[in-house]
Amino acid sequence: MAPVHFHIATSHIPIVAVPLLLLILVASLTFKKRDLQWAALIGLTLVALATIPIFLSGEEAENLVEHLPNISKELVENHESSGKLAFTLVLVTGALSTVSLLFAKFRMSWAPYLISATLIAGIASTGALVWAGNQGGKIEHLNVIDNTSSKNSVKNYEKHDHD
Repeated sequence: MAPVHFHIATSHIPIVAVPLLLLILVASLTFKKRDLQWAALIGLTLVALATIPIFLSGEEAENLVEHLPNISKELVENHESSGKLAFTLVLVTGALSTVSLLFAKFRMSWAPYLISATLIAGIASTGALVWAGNQGGKIEHLNVIDNTSSKNSVKNYEKHDHD
C-alpha cells in the first residue's frame, strides 16, 4: 500500500478512537468501574502507539503528492502543521495514560490527578485531531487517489524506492 493511501485510510483511527476512549474513561469514573478505566487507559496508550506510523506516513505521502496538479502546497503545509500538533498531543495523552495505569495499579495517591490530566490532554488531542483531519480533508483527495498522474507517481514510488 502506498503511503498516500495508508495515510488517508488510517488517519481516521485516532480521530474516532480518542474521543470514544475518553467517553469510556468518563463512564468508568462516573460509575466507578475499574475495568472500564483500565480498558480506556490501555486503549489510549495503544492509540498513541498506532498514531506513530500514521504520522510518519504523512511525510512520505506529502513527497508523493506535492508536485501533482491541483494540489495546494499551502493546504498540505496547513495539514502538516496541524498534524504535528495533534501527534504531539496524542503522544502526551498516551504517556499520561500509561503513567496513570501504573499509578492506579499500585494505588498511588497521584493516580486520580494523572487520570484527570489524561482526560484534559485527551480533550485537547481530540480537538487537534479533528482540526488536522479537517485540514487534510481540504486537500483534493480524489486527485491524489484517482488522477492518472497520481497513479503514475505512486507506481514510480513503489517501483523505484521499494524494490
